Amino acid sequence: MTTAPTGILYGRMPDATSLISLAISAGAFVLAYGSYRRAGRAFEIAEDDHLQRKRDREARPELGVEVHPHNRVPDDDGVIRVRATSAYVNLAIGITNSGSRPAGHTRVEVWSPKVVGSLKWVGSSGAEQDVHGDSAPDLSTKLPIGDGREFDTRRMTRTLETVPLIGETLYLRMECPVADRGVGMIPILVRAETDGSEADEMYSLRIARAGDPG
Repeated sequence: MTTAPTGILYGRMPDATSLISLAISAGAFVLAYGSYRRAGRAFEIAEDDHLQRKRDREARPELGVEVHPHNRVPDDDGVIRVRATSAYVNLAIGITNSGSRPAGHTRVEVWSPKVVGSLKWVGSSGAEQDVHGDSAPDLSTKLPIGDGREFDTRRMTRTLETVPLIGETLYLRMECPVADRGVGMIPILVRAETDGSEADEMYSLRIARAGDPG
C-alpha cells in the first residue's frame, strides 16, 4: 500500500518549528526594511544639511549706494536754488542690499569738500545725532570739481550693525556755500563696505542763488 506524502501541499498545517522560522524571517525582513528606511532618511537629512551649508557659504550681501537730497527739491535742471549765501542740505544716503543674505557690520564713509561748512548725521526729521561723531579732514582723498581741479576733503564715518535685504537709509546734513552767480557743484563720495561686498557712489550736488538763471 502506497503511503500518501504529507505536508502543506495536501492541506496539512505546518508544524510549530516551521511557524517559528517563518515568524523569525518575517521579523528579520521588517527590521531590515526599517533599517533601510532609517538609513535612507538619514541620507536625505545629511544631503539637505550639505546643500544648506553650501547655500550658506554661497550666500553673500551685495551692497549698493544711492544718494539724493532729502529736505530740498532740485528744479528740472537738477539745481537746488536758495535765497541765501549758504544753505543746509540733508542728503538721504540709501545703503541697498540686493544679495542673498543680510550684511554684518558695515562701514559707511562720506567725503565732502572742505568748503562745506559742517557735516552732521541727522535723523529723517533733521534732528542731530551727535553720538555718531564729527567729521575730520582727510588729506589722502581728493574730490574732482570737473575742470581738472580737485577739492581737499573732510570725512564722516559710521558703522551699521547690519544692512538687511530691505536696505538702510542714513541722513547727512551739509552746510553748503552758495555763490552769488552761477551754479556751484559740490561732489560727494559715499562708500559702504562689509565683509565680501563694497560699493561707491559719487553724487554731484548742484546749488545756486534763486533768481540767477545759472
